[in-house]
Amino acid sequence: MNEVDDNALATAAMTALRERGPLGLEEWAQCVSEFGSPSDIAEVLEYLDDPIIGYLPGGQYVALDGLLEGLVFTHRLSDVEIASEVLEATPDLEPVLRFASSIGGEARVFEAEFEQDLLRERGIDAVLSRRVVVLPRGALANFTAGDLVAVAVEDGELTVWQADVEDEPDLAQALEKMVAENGVEALEAVGWQLAVDDSSLFTVPSTPFGEMFAAAGYEDQ
Repeated sequence: MNEVDDNALATAAMTALRERGPLGLEEWAQCVSEFGSPSDIAEVLEYLDDPIIGYLPGGQYVALDGLLEGLVFTHRLSDVEIASEVLEATPDLEPVLRFASSIGGEARVFEAEFEQDLLRERGIDAVLSRRVVVLPRGALANFTAGDLVAVAVEDGELTVWQADVEDEPDLAQALEKMVAENGVEALEAVGWQLAVDDSSLFTVPSTPFGEMFAAAGYEDQ
């Protein structure tokens, strides 16, 4: 398959995933069968590199931009986060940050291990989070420790605001079923699967995801 065909396949595959997903690999390959045999296409799709693609615990692929549109995840602030205006996104905000590099105007999403100089400039020596959200100065001026920030996808953009809990879902039963069927998974993928299985979840500011996960008896590894 030449480069032009690869590009065309990728475009068609992402369109199919958005319109028909979530899809297993074989199903996904069948959706773009005009590009070749299902086995050849599946091999290309398995290694398709696009930040919009999410891999679910059950083995399906999903287009994250469509899945996450309109969903809200919250995070409870610490004194350090307020002082530095850097949010430790893991685990609460992980499901919504995979494909994002920015939030609104000046806020940015970074892989923490690659931004040590920036973190030190904000007065942080180390973080436990895989990803951090660096907010513009003054963004958390009216917050105190324990307040919630909400991060949501609206029209493809990530927005941040101060929030109050409007829903406290009990995830114990859903997580027990998911773990029994698929084992322990990355928490971001668990969040995506929960949203696929129950479209009412995360539609309003809820208890932070990590707290719901812990309340159900699980730990983020």
